[in-house]
Amino acid sequence: MSGRRTNWARILAAAVLAVVLTVSATAAQAIEIENVVWGFDGKVVPNQFNPMSVLVFNPSAEPFDGQLELRKSLYQGTKGAPLIEPVFVSPFTKRWVQFYPFIQRDQEEWKISWKPGFGRARQPYVPTHGTSAHVLLEAPGSLARGGSLRMFNEELFPPFVSATAGLASVTFDHQPRWEKPRRDAFIDWIHAGGNVHILYDSSSEFPKFTEELSALNTPVEKFHIGAGTVYRHSRMRSQLDRAFVNEKIHPVPEKPTTKTPQEVAAEEAAQANNMNNYNQYNQQYEQQMMFADVNQTFLKELKGMTRPDHNWIVIHLMSIVYILVVFPGCWLIGRKWRDYRITLGVLLGGVALFSLGFREVGRRGYGEETAVHTVAIARPLAGGQYDVMAWSNLFVTTGDDYAISQPGTGRLFSTAQENESVRGQIKNGAGGGFVVDIPPFSSREFVSRFQGTAKPIQLTVDSWESNAEQINVTLTPGPNFPAEPEEMFAVYRKQIYRLQRNGKQLMVGSSAGELLPFLNSSTFNSYNNRNTMWGADERPIEQIFRSTLEPLIARQLGINTDEEGKSFSLPDDRVRLFVFAPLPEEFGVVRMIGDTQQNFQRQVGRVLYCFDVFNPKEL
Repeated sequence: MSGRRTNWARILAAAVLAVVLTVSATAAQAIEIENVVWGFDGKVVPNQFNPMSVLVFNPSAEPFDGQLELRKSLYQGTKGAPLIEPVFVSPFTKRWVQFYPFIQRDQEEWKISWKPGFGRARQPYVPTHGTSAHVLLEAPGSLARGGSLRMFNEELFPPFVSATAGLASVTFDHQPRWEKPRRDAFIDWIHAGGNVHILYDSSSEFPKFTEELSALNTPVEKFHIGAGTVYRHSRMRSQLDRAFVNEKIHPVPEKPTTKTPQEVAAEEAAQANNMNNYNQYNQQYEQQMMFADVNQTFLKELKGMTRPDHNWIVIHLMSIVYILVVFPGCWLIGRKWRDYRITLGVLLGGVALFSLGFREVGRRGYGEETAVHTVAIARPLAGGQYDVMAWSNLFVTTGDDYAISQPGTGRLFSTAQENESVRGQIKNGAGGGFVVDIPPFSSREFVSRFQGTAKPIQLTVDSWESNAEQINVTLTPGPNFPAEPEEMFAVYRKQIYRLQRNGKQLMVGSSAGELLPFLNSSTFNSYNNRNTMWGADERPIEQIFRSTLEPLIARQLGINTDEEGKSFSLPDDRVRLFVFAPLPEEFGVVRMIGDTQQNFQRQVGRVLYCFDVFNPKEL
């Protein structure tokens, strides 16, 4: 008996030791999420890639060397593919880790877990939606206040321009302590249209900038860098009162009043008759998106471009034969031989044979060709660089795990998925890519943003005449201007013009119209004029691509609703040109096989180039 007790004691001790070691190992890999900062001002911009900064603390005596995983949850289910970030945190230290999720709806929850140890943050993180941020840069450890502007920790500024879509303006009074990638990203953000406000430092002088930021030293009150604008204000941050901020930094456009006195009286009467709920419903309806969910609709349209061309006669004949084999074929065989084994064998053989037949005939309908369809918006930066936002659909004929990437840097990816979980994972940022399992003869849609390199496009302003309502501009395009653009438009203040060719020049000034009616004239969400059969879109692919032009322009201008369209106006000092042209190879999708990029067989797409040109008298 004593021997048995000794054995049981040893077994129990070993079990306890194993549990202790397991717990200790897990504890050694334990980390804590101390803080989460959404976007640049605590809020996110819908339908954009937004930075999510996570402060990770390692409370143990062992280093943490693993990865964080971020997943979207919507309607009680995991959606899309997880975002992963490798993380190393030394013992008893903290570090910031940044994700770049693509935010769509306000009900989204984002959950963080980590490996090894498979820990999970105690609660999901739910972002608050807002508009593009206006922030005051704050140096780490600074005790200065931001007045009427929201403070933003400068060490959280993204190291690539593709993650800065939610930022409208930056104000600061010192040179930020940034490494080169963040300095480059900041200058690229200005080139893409960002606004910078420089204040006096503590010595009542403008700060002196060095290296990549030296372009900010231009000694004038206002100047342009690319499409962006830099302002120098002779005041200190302590003088950033609300009146100054609202006038100089963050002007709030007045909402236009279009209601007639009769409409106002009718609304007052309706309220008096307890019709508030009805009025609120109508108001919410009027505030809805100008276009239905652009991301989902773009991706659906692109997916529909890979069209089956099945041999329906053969498929229908096979279907009839299959039904006859099941009944009365199997029934007649059973009556003749009266052996269930023969009947069952014929049934199973017929199912297997026709399954293979349907598979072979069905897949032949796609032309046996992998294809990528894309629409994109490209904003020029310096030196032949472009900030590109793209929507793509990849159709494959061979099932596999595909490592999807794009030429360029700062690559961000999202499935923009709201209905299902996707077998794959996304690594955003430096070396970013999307690894996903795609079955044979199926598609995978995704949204991406990246900084790509292509031939620089030059535009020279030859003449400029403008007033508050009208403009006449003549431009000379450089040699890399798209040779055969499909559509060209220009926006000045609230007007949209057709950009016309005149020999070697481009002219703005005729065919003016109101911007909002032009955008609302789109057939992008209309199915009335589609020739469909069994739900398939039979329009020519060129026509489908053309229908995306208006929503692409609206998205680039930041116009989502009619109310935003009514209040929108470009600054008087510029004209924004939109050139809709075939997608260049440099903006295409590639497959990574090891360190080698492999182009897909067939890529078709359109890109909306967006250029700002300025009145030369004001430069």
